[in-house]
Amino acid sequence: MKKRLFIALDLPKGFKKRLANLVKKLEKTKLPVRFQDPETYHITLRFLGYLDKTEEIKMKEVIDTSCREFTGFEIETTSLIFIPDSRMARVIAIDVLPNETMGKLQHAIVNELDKYPFIEVFTRKYKPHITIGRVKRGGLGFYRLDDMKSVVIKERIKINAVKLKESNIERTGARYRDIHVKKLKENDH
Repeated sequence: MKKRLFIALDLPKGFKKRLANLVKKLEKTKLPVRFQDPETYHITLRFLGYLDKTEEIKMKEVIDTSCREFTGFEIETTSLIFIPDSRMARVIAIDVLPNETMGKLQHAIVNELDKYPFIEVFTRKYKPHITIGRVKRGGLGFYRLDDMKSVVIKERIKINAVKLKESNIERTGARYRDIHVKKLKENDH
């Protein structure tokens, strides 16, 4: 049986809790958005698709190989963003500033994935973010989302591991399960 898999950076529990408090405030706006369970918050590095057991094992090797030389690093969040934009939003997310280490890590993973023809090649530019909600069918209509762009979530977050995760889509939203965890090397500082 095939599993729907992706490679992601997990977020610290304390940060997820702070985001959950923000989401509680956003829920009061009555936006037609299905907000995600805070336990599911993550940063996707690469969606892999539906893979069988043999392909899953190879993806564990990809993560171990591509992450071998990386140490833990910090990322910085900034504000709410709307994907693809505030007029046609399908996703409400927290913007993550690109940084050199995360870019190199994502590039190393993609370079390893290129060796496997069963992994689809993505051509769109990578934009790190944390999805907190998905717009319900029917869209946002005339809601004033531009006002929400001023919501600031400026925080530095420590990243210590890369995970292979399984995604199960349910009526209530996505549920994720860790399949493999690769701890990054400790920072000597």
